[in-house]
Amino acid sequence: MWDPSAQVADIGMMWSSVDNAKMPSIDALIADFFIEIGHQPVTVQRYPIATFQSRCDWPDWAPHPGVYFFERDNLVSYVGRALRVSLRERVKNQCNSFGDPLWDAVISDGATTLGVVAFPKERWYLVAALEAKLIAELRPERSKRIS
Repeated sequence: MWDPSAQVADIGMMWSSVDNAKMPSIDALIADFFIEIGHQPVTVQRYPIATFQSRCDWPDWAPHPGVYFFERDNLVSYVGRALRVSLRERVKNQCNSFGDPLWDAVISDGATTLGVVAFPKERWYLVAALEAKLIAELRPERSKRIS
């Protein structure tokens, strides 16, 4: 059974000219978020993006709502959320969504990793809050919901 305290966070991203040394780490931001809401921080795990471009054996978090992101060399290029559809559907779509040269560079790079923070279905309302926090703090180049 899926355990929310053993969350999975995997990351994938695009490289940018932002001074990476001044940016908080996504791991620290996620931990701070869970502390702020009075929940045990989650464990962050990373997967190569290729794992989800043809994956048939999905992890336990796949049917849940959550936040996902893409990272390369500790620089986050995109943060997204899965609310109306499962993380499996959003991640599968994003990892196989070719056609935009800038996005193709992210999802075709073998060094890109995917991060996922899954939530129990009854805590769906926290998904948008975490996504907004990560976008506001990290300002990922490919995310459109920049505050």
